[in-house]
Amino acid sequence: MRLAAVWPDLLALLAYCGVTALFFWRIVGRGMVPSDYDLLTYFYPYKAYLAEMVHRGQLPLWNPSIFMGAPLLANVQVAALYPPDLLFYLLPVPDALRYSVVLHVFLGATFTHLFGRLSLRLSPPAAWVAGAVFAFSGYLGAQTGHLNQLHAAVWLPLLLLCLERAATKRSAAAAAAGAATLAVQMLAGHTQQLYYSGWTLVLFALFIALSGGLRGRNRLLPFAALTFMVAAGAAVAGVQLLPTLELARESYRSGGIPFSEATNFSVRLPKLMDSVLPLYNAVPYVEFIGYTGVISLVLLPAAVAGRRRPAYQWLFAGLAGVALLLALGDGTRVYGWLYRTVPGFDLFRAPARWLFLYSFSVAALCGMAVQSLREPFSEGALRRWLGGYGLALGAGVAFLAGLRLWLGTQGQEFELPAPRIVLSWWLSAGAAVAVSVAVRSWPRSRAVVGLLMGLLLLELFLAREPLEYNTPTLASIYTEPRPLYSKLEGVPPSRVLSLAKDRFTLADEGLLRSDLSRSLGKAAVDGYLGSTRLKEALAPNLAMSFGLSDLDGYDGGLLPTRRYAQLKQSILGAKEYKPDLTMQSQAEAAPPSRLLGALGVGYLVVDSSLEVQDPGWEEMRGIGEGSVRVLRNRQALPRAYLVHSVEVLPEDQRQLEAVRSLDLRQVVVLGERVDYQAPPVPGRDQVEMIGDRPGAVEVAASLEQPGFLVLSDSYYPGWKAYMDGREVPLLRADYALRAVQLDAGSHRVRFSYEPDSFRLGLALSALGLLAVASALLLPRWIDSLRSFP
Repeated sequence: MRLAAVWPDLLALLAYCGVTALFFWRIVGRGMVPSDYDLLTYFYPYKAYLAEMVHRGQLPLWNPSIFMGAPLLANVQVAALYPPDLLFYLLPVPDALRYSVVLHVFLGATFTHLFGRLSLRLSPPAAWVAGAVFAFSGYLGAQTGHLNQLHAAVWLPLLLLCLERAATKRSAAAAAAGAATLAVQMLAGHTQQLYYSGWTLVLFALFIALSGGLRGRNRLLPFAALTFMVAAGAAVAGVQLLPTLELARESYRSGGIPFSEATNFSVRLPKLMDSVLPLYNAVPYVEFIGYTGVISLVLLPAAVAGRRRPAYQWLFAGLAGVALLLALGDGTRVYGWLYRTVPGFDLFRAPARWLFLYSFSVAALCGMAVQSLREPFSEGALRRWLGGYGLALGAGVAFLAGLRLWLGTQGQEFELPAPRIVLSWWLSAGAAVAVSVAVRSWPRSRAVVGLLMGLLLLELFLAREPLEYNTPTLASIYTEPRPLYSKLEGVPPSRVLSLAKDRFTLADEGLLRSDLSRSLGKAAVDGYLGSTRLKEALAPNLAMSFGLSDLDGYDGGLLPTRRYAQLKQSILGAKEYKPDLTMQSQAEAAPPSRLLGALGVGYLVVDSSLEVQDPGWEEMRGIGEGSVRVLRNRQALPRAYLVHSVEVLPEDQRQLEAVRSLDLRQVVVLGERVDYQAPPVPGRDQVEMIGDRPGAVEVAASLEQPGFLVLSDSYYPGWKAYMDGREVPLLRADYALRAVQLDAGSHRVRFSYEPDSFRLGLALSALGLLAVASALLLPRWIDSLRSFP
């Protein structure tokens, strides 16, 4: 391929680099890091913990730091095997965090540009507009705090490109590339984006089969290519998918989630304008951000007015409309029907995330609109185009007017922002119409096309100001521990549970504000102090970042497991609660010290708002600052301990009741009967922890009478127990813990995490890689064989 043919596209990629640096100049130019609740309490702790394990040469299979121990690799949101996240293993984690955000925004623009050029057959300027709208509009910008959503979303245009090339060009290489791309998206860590992308691919394959110029049996090619992409891609990602499927069966989400939870974060129709139009100086909650700019929406009639074969404009107009409808969630009956009938709809919450597909579809339509504006025309063609453009524009205005009237009959109205914002919308719309007509009148004028592209970028640049990535902060917010942590590290090792809220004044807040004000603006200073309060209150998952072990955790995906969630409900004594919320956010009183002591909790972090009357909790002097206090649990048991009495209760509910009522220091609750006779006198016991790694725990136990060694870590498939070198049954004890039955004498017991799902996943990934390599190389081998005489 000659350089002259690709030079416009190379310039486009260079322009994306510059625009990305401009939009993220605070992160790129000043070396600052984005920070919000999820980055601080979820993504950074996990990425830092993964990096630490990799540097130690350990397989990241198990995480003992939260939820009394939980799967690590199997938790797909952690994205332990996502290839671009190699950055986190090579660089300091805060630097990798900011580079990863910027890189993926650039990839979103680049992949959309390539899709526009090769599949939609757009000119370089038109394809560049499509990439810019997708990458720099509200949806991707809002997801910089949700790394896995950002990472998964940007691969959709490349998937569509590979499918189109595989189907229309009969390209095995394109199908192989699509399988590899789909595997990467699977590893990116957001199953919901993968699910939305899957439906988009199915509809795209159907469109190609019906409108892509294929005839006869060739119409099956899109589905054959998609089948190969899905099968081979899933196989390549098998090392991730099989452990994740195992976790899905154990998850609190197994069997689906209630409709009320599935429709949390639905876009409300009266607030629709806030989601799809920029507010310039404000944004709604992050889940509801999906603006692409007023100018981009005014361009859409130009896409419809153009005549293209195949008519991709109708496909993406339909996708945008369907995505917007589904984003309304329980605001429409359609979502309820899909929830009940379509597999997968009952597994995800936040219907507003359909704005992902809406944003991408609008971006593709914008590219087609610019292409339509720049097409050569005759005088009659110009009149027809102006008529179609005006008709489509009028239809859009009429639809909005009708929707507003309908809302009025329902006792509702569109909630509009301040008049100056509405005026800005009208000015942007008027400018867009004028420039669109100018481009259509002088399609070869680079100046007029450049003006249109400049106006579009300017609006997106102004709209992005209130997004969270524009108030980055210092990397120390992630790496610098609070004094509380260093003091907790100096006490005997035990689990910690924090019930402290972050609504207090830091003891050193004045000093911090003074120091930070020298380098940060007020909004960034306030954000830094807010994050510091979360650290001071030991928000869930932060234990991972600073070498502590937390009873609870924060996930929102497949974790917590169903058994941990039910145990947590029993600990809190709550009849109704949300299993994905933390104890810190739900507890109204301190749980019993005896019960938490049996679960290995030695320390409780509380604030002044929580009254503690249980005498088992003893306040520790000299630890904690301001409104935060640390209480020592006088009834805390070691992580491994021996008991000699057993209560067998097959029903789960009775086990939970027994765990809350019995003294677990004396009795173990089992769900299955064992051959055991409790001794009349327990005798003397001795237990010593002699090995403790994330996937292996070794205990030396000496007992005069038979009993049970209880390890207050989560029971989970894949854990095995070995006594004196031979495998013995691993028992589920106290509803969610591990135990081993021991005879009298001295023993060495090793608990080892050896999941079959990981080994089978490795084998499946090897087969998938072989299939992808074969699809890439087999046509070349056949051609080379044909060349022999």
